[in-house]
Amino acid sequence: MASPTADASRKRARRDRILTIRAANPQLTQPQIAKLAGVSPRTVATVIKESRLAIAEATNALGDYQQRLRQIVTIQERAETLCKIARNEKSPREQLKALVRIDDLDGIVTEKDRLRYAMSTIERNTQALFQLPAGATISIGFSSLQGAEEPECIDVKASEVEDHKE
Repeated sequence: MASPTADASRKRARRDRILTIRAANPQLTQPQIAKLAGVSPRTVATVIKESRLAIAEATNALGDYQQRLRQIVTIQERAETLCKIARNEKSPREQLKALVRIDDLDGIVTEKDRLRYAMSTIERNTQALFQLPAGATISIGFSSLQGAEEPECIDVKASEVEDHKE
């Protein structure tokens, strides 16, 4: 019989696997997610329902938190504090961080940020790391340090691939 800690760990891993698959490909149906995750469709439905409830609860808590913060520390007080930090010459690092935050709030986009955005939108050419000759066979094994079971193996057979050079 599995210990409660091991059982909770397995459930957490199963939940993480389901939510990762769903996040990576949102258009998948629950039965498709179940097949990929190796669980029942009912388990997928339960996990998704629980995650929606947790997200709604966290969103409500965040809204309450933000509302209370605005009551305790007004926008004017925050701006004044940022300005004090930005003018504090004893701590150049904190001064710089405050100035960057002020720029962010003011909508100022630096050249570095503009370049970072431009680089993120560039289409990257993907290229194979290596090519195998046609007919080559590879066996890849997956195992867990915790499990004593046989590793799951996947056999891959190489086939000819045309080069797509532009």
